[in-house]
Amino acid sequence: MDLAHEVEQKNRTGHEAAEAVTATREGFAVAGHTHSRRPGTSQAWVLDFDGTAPRPRWERTQGEGPGSHARALSPLPGGGLVVVGEVEVARDEFQAWVLALNRDGSPRWERTPGTGGINGLTSVGVLDDGTIVAGGVQGGAGWLLWLSPDGQPLGETRLEKLERVTSLAVLPGGRLAVAGTAESSTTGLGTSAILVFEADRQPAWAWWLSAERRGELAALAAMPDGGLVAAGRTSAPGSPDWGLWVVRLDAKGRIQWEHLPEDATVEAGHAVTALPDGGAAVAGDSLKGLADRDARVWRLGPDGAVRWRKSYGGGRQDLARGITRLADGGLVVAGSTMSRGAGKTDLWVFRVSADGDLSWQETFGTP
Repeated sequence: MDLAHEVEQKNRTGHEAAEAVTATREGFAVAGHTHSRRPGTSQAWVLDFDGTAPRPRWERTQGEGPGSHARALSPLPGGGLVVVGEVEVARDEFQAWVLALNRDGSPRWERTPGTGGINGLTSVGVLDDGTIVAGGVQGGAGWLLWLSPDGQPLGETRLEKLERVTSLAVLPGGRLAVAGTAESSTTGLGTSAILVFEADRQPAWAWWLSAERRGELAALAAMPDGGLVAAGRTSAPGSPDWGLWVVRLDAKGRIQWEHLPEDATVEAGHAVTALPDGGAAVAGDSLKGLADRDARVWRLGPDGAVRWRKSYGGGRQDLARGITRLADGGLVVAGSTMSRGAGKTDLWVFRVSADGDLSWQETFGTP
């Protein structure tokens, strides 16, 4: 086993990927991981861009232990970023991780809350008063963690009815919305739920996927009218395949519209961003050939109709894992690619217009 683990570590070198992207005052920032700065060991990786050029203003790797991954990030009031994910505290044992960065990328503070196990954080947001809220999994259940702006613990909530939190969205008035997996499956898709909490952390309402359906929500975003849009994948009863699933809820949890799979294409949404017109843009992927995937972006109108759907990448594996809208209306997508770049899998960032036309793309990695 030690020899197998050593070979596995060596094979990891040369792989980089992005997990999330967020708009900032100056442009946008990307979070992911690299296995090349310390060969064979994963390090969290954050890159900050000014929004006009495909090269970062600064970048930072973090993690000195067996490994660390950045899963989500959010801007901090006054500048800077908060990044969450997990650190490997022992072989195959992970613990939640939170890092705050200053505007120049220097560390402000770092925390590892919770305990070791198969634990970690998948999402993060910042309330109007500067309180940081992160969501993920701790001890086999959904988990919410509140931190002060300087990283001090303010409380935590264990969500027993969820197996994990997959995404969260900050709502007006200090309210919080959470999407999560309610029941996973080893043979197909699981089930999902969306929970909303008041500013005092008390439950406001919950929306559960009906028992007749199977579907998993990976992303959640607040809409301009106080409602929510969520994206993921769902399958028809008895079908082994799945397709893109997008659901729009109003401020009280009532479905406004739902986009369900249109054909037999195996595709899924992994990130979603709200648009000013009441529509949404979703980033994800679709199956091509026997194994590889294309990165894909969908733009949906306020009524849920697909305005356009476009694929990006090349002949190999290309994945989109994050999307955000910039102030000028363009979209930035982050993920990973094997179709271009220097290494085995490179971190990949590309920008498209409001109509989905590719403006530029850039890869980051080493052989």
